[in-house]
Amino acid sequence: MEKEHLKVTLLRLDSSLQGVLSCLPDFRPSSRNGMVEDPGHMSFLIAGATGSIVGSTELREKAAEIIHAACKYLLEKKSDDSILLLLIIRIMDALGNYGGSEYDEWSNHRQAWKLESAAIIEPPINFIVSSHSKGKRRPRWALIDKAYMHSTWRSSQSSYHLFRTSGNMSPSDHLTLLMDDLLNLSLHSYETVRILAGKSLLKMMKRWPSMISKRVLTLTENLRDPNSPEYVVLGSCAVLATQTVLKHLTMDPKAFSSFLLGILSSSHHESLKAQKAINELFVKYNIHFAGVSRNIFRTLNNHSDVPDFADLLSQIGSMSFESTNLHWRYNLMANRVLLLLAMASRNDPNSSSKILSETAGHFLKNLKSQLPQTRILAISALNTLLKESPYKISDEEQPNFSGDLQGHSKSSLEGALSQNFQEEGFFSETLNCLSHVHIITDTESTSSRGNHGNSSFQSLADKSITRFYFDFSSSWPRTPSWISLLGSDTFYSSFARIFKRLFQECGMPVLLALKNTLEEFANAKERSKQCVAAEALAGVLHSDVNGLLEAWDSWMMVQLQNVILAPSVESIPEWAACIRYAVTGKGKHGMKVPLLRE
Repeated sequence: MEKEHLKVTLLRLDSSLQGVLSCLPDFRPSSRNGMVEDPGHMSFLIAGATGSIVGSTELREKAAEIIHAACKYLLEKKSDDSILLLLIIRIMDALGNYGGSEYDEWSNHRQAWKLESAAIIEPPINFIVSSHSKGKRRPRWALIDKAYMHSTWRSSQSSYHLFRTSGNMSPSDHLTLLMDDLLNLSLHSYETVRILAGKSLLKMMKRWPSMISKRVLTLTENLRDPNSPEYVVLGSCAVLATQTVLKHLTMDPKAFSSFLLGILSSSHHESLKAQKAINELFVKYNIHFAGVSRNIFRTLNNHSDVPDFADLLSQIGSMSFESTNLHWRYNLMANRVLLLLAMASRNDPNSSSKILSETAGHFLKNLKSQLPQTRILAISALNTLLKESPYKISDEEQPNFSGDLQGHSKSSLEGALSQNFQEEGFFSETLNCLSHVHIITDTESTSSRGNHGNSSFQSLADKSITRFYFDFSSSWPRTPSWISLLGSDTFYSSFARIFKRLFQECGMPVLLALKNTLEEFANAKERSKQCVAAEALAGVLHSDVNGLLEAWDSWMMVQLQNVILAPSVESIPEWAACIRYAVTGKGKHGMKVPLLRE
């Protein structure tokens, strides 16, 4: 009996709200200094209103108080009654999302109009005039209906964007209570309740962006908490994955750091559904990542309760090492975030060079990682980070080139990179690990087609993380990627590009450190080792670095001849691809001739 009485009361309240729509005045917003705004300004927000004012703001506030009490009661006593919970969410949406009902009505009518317009509009050929009539004749009632719905749409928009652009305004306490209740309902054990509450909460947060940060902190704390039930994690991920929240993260330093650290600290959840939701959330963030605001660098450094940008990178970097005993997927996520933030740091001239050099050194070490996915991400990262070419001979210097270059400017990354590759055995271990990525089959039916990202051990989710944005290739002569079309399935141009750019960044010390390892792998019996040797040599030959001609004459030409004349023919396609890569034209249109081709 009590349940039926509550249901009838809620239905009456819902029908009343659907009747008055936006004629019932909205909650009074308050300014940041605690002063309540003058309600007189609301009279100017009637553009397109469908009716005069009915009742007062106090009625909406009283209804919000009653619904808040009812929601608290239902969650405590009848949390398994989805019908009542869905009904109360609908009422909360009508109370908190001022103009939302009109927008829903207009949206539904718009869809119906698209379906029915073909039947009620006269076609352009009317058989009265000889030429085609450009106009479309419509019944009078259809025009009236469309004009009325346009007025309804204007009514829904009259105050929706008012507070989104004003940083001095904050929602009333009653609206805050409704948002807190919807947040709790979006973490409910029933999926239908979570979905409906999440949609309503999202509309409120979109109207009041100042309320997003606090909700993000709560939701990310749910991800960190090892005792959070599966449905709480699923609900948290569903709200965090919305475009409204992801866009806000780029401007809010506290929510930004909490979001990243919350995801990377959530490996303790054992539920497969929870892990899948967290992984999908990260993949969506990764795809939609568009950098961070320049202000976030300054804000991070000025907030005592928020780690500055360098500290945030340090925390994430500490998670990206294999020694942390993190699950390999979270290690991969941490490395991916490190790359994204390093790229974003280019907007901050004060710390950009230091962050980029440390990150490049970190990913150079990751080339010899024991985790295959981490190695592939390191390849994408280095191909993105290694951009400077201080040791490359410029086009003006090539015709008159005769010796060493004097006074060249050093790369900002050279120090961190040199420290790594000059370690004893670095290139030997690195090339050995990279050789494991080459999947050689007896039938030559590998699916890689010149792209290591398509290797059989990668899922679609892994590919979206390890690739930097999108892998794309053009036909010859615009890029050396064309070689993969000639049957060389195991020559990866992205591997060759790493050695090319590393050589251009740091000069001859790279070749000196690489020489012995290159000779060893070129003469190895394993085809996978010969593949990676061919890629390394191709990158070096295509680099046009000062000192390359002397190295070619002294030992590289002889080494290449010995490989080609060797009795084993298994790796001939890779070495042929190596030569094609080395002589491929340079520049955007492939019109510049490499140094060794002259």
